[in-house]
Amino acid sequence: MSSEIKSIIDSIFGNPRSDFGSGGWYEYNCPVCAEANGGEPDNKYNMAVHLEVGDGERLWGHCWKCGYGGDIWKLVRKHGTVDDYRHLKDVVDNLNSGSLSLDENMIAEEEKPNLPSSYLKLNPDDSNCFAAINYLRQRGIPDFIVDRFNIGYTKRWDKLGGRIVIPSYDRFGDINYWVARDYTGNNKIKIINPKTDKKRIVFNERFINWYEPVTIVEGPFDHIVVPNSIPLLGKTIDEDNEAYIRLYKTACSFINIMLDNDAIENAYRIYRFLNRGRLEGRIRIIRCPEGYDPSDYYRDYGAKGIAKLLQTAFKPTDFEIATIN
Repeated sequence: MSSEIKSIIDSIFGNPRSDFGSGGWYEYNCPVCAEANGGEPDNKYNMAVHLEVGDGERLWGHCWKCGYGGDIWKLVRKHGTVDDYRHLKDVVDNLNSGSLSLDENMIAEEEKPNLPSSYLKLNPDDSNCFAAINYLRQRGIPDFIVDRFNIGYTKRWDKLGGRIVIPSYDRFGDINYWVARDYTGNNKIKIINPKTDKKRIVFNERFINWYEPVTIVEGPFDHIVVPNSIPLLGKTIDEDNEAYIRLYKTACSFINIMLDNDAIENAYRIYRFLNRGRLEGRIRIIRCPEGYDPSDYYRDYGAKGIAKLLQTAFKPTDFEIATIN
């Protein structure tokens, strides 16, 4: 067993029940059980974590009480810090280069999708991407946004067939999703996503400041023009969404809901869902003007227009919420 790996896990979950693991297994207090107990550990040490490396063994944790668990990568990502995760990566890299070996399947569950193989970085000086850049400029997207979000494209004859690619990066800076949207007008399928479950990710969490107001929008083109925003990649959110989990646990300021103008009832439903527990009283709605979504509004009125729109956030009345099914 690597003592460094155990040291990382100890720093996140506290000391195990015993310093002597049987068969490489150590018993820790489960963080999910602690959350259900008002944030206090129950001291029943129901989460067994396997920390023995080599011989094809898997670094894995499982709570025998609530069923929570997963690879070490998942546990550290969920409950540790960015430094914890980077430290773990360094330790694993060193072990892989030495006499000990780790099962390559160990991290398969948490492996993030790569950018499409045909992805190319947009370059205004490259004539091959003129059509893609022209599409973005028609939507009012300036070059600094393209650079900030690492927006790319695929050529018309590539597998994805002429699409703008907007990548998503998790809080550690690793790719966790992407959205590829047709810019040619010829593709029957306008949007293609990876097979990764979009409920399991927070789109571009690397750009979120949880201490400032966070705005929920529908899609990635809204997200790139609305400061400190999270795109739902749809019109709904529920308790299974990682975005909801992160908002509930981490958001420290107001949460705005800014959907398309034709989705105001969905905005009210999301308000009703979010406005409870530690988030109660901090949820607000922003109405887009008639015929607009945030991306179109940015196209016509720019960053100043979006800033003014954000200032119109309001708390709906109990009567308005009650009228929504």
